[in-house]
Amino acid sequence: MIPADRLEDMIRANPGIDAIWGCCDFAPTGAIPAIRSSGKSIKVYALHGIPSSISQAQGGQAVLEVSEYQKGGIIAIDELAAYFAKHDPIAKRTPKRYAYKQEIVDSSNAGRGYPYPTAKMLAPFRAKWAKLYVLPAK
Repeated sequence: MIPADRLEDMIRANPGIDAIWGCCDFAPTGAIPAIRSSGKSIKVYALHGIPSSISQAQGGQAVLEVSEYQKGGIIAIDELAAYFAKHDPIAKRTPKRYAYKQEIVDSSNAGRGYPYPTAKMLAPFRAKWAKLYVLPAK
């Protein structure tokens, strides 16, 4: 998170600033309260938008890059499960059938909510695993 006092210093030192870029999902969470307290209109651009930052995009304070982050872990579990259960080789690269999706979320589309909910992404894997393995009850 960008500490509020540092961001306030940055705004004071750069009175013409009109945008802030943050490399991680927590950038809007730290930056937007400090921006509000400054009285300025500064938009935050960030990588790795998370469900809790969607409301900030919906309100027009942030533009977020959102991808299917959870998918990497799910694919790794799938590959390891197949390796241990069936001795299938572990893929060296992400199989093409699991291509990642990415979206830019701003005030024009944030009203739809988080574009890649984990439950929806996990469902086809769970269906596959239910046929191959004994799964714990939900």
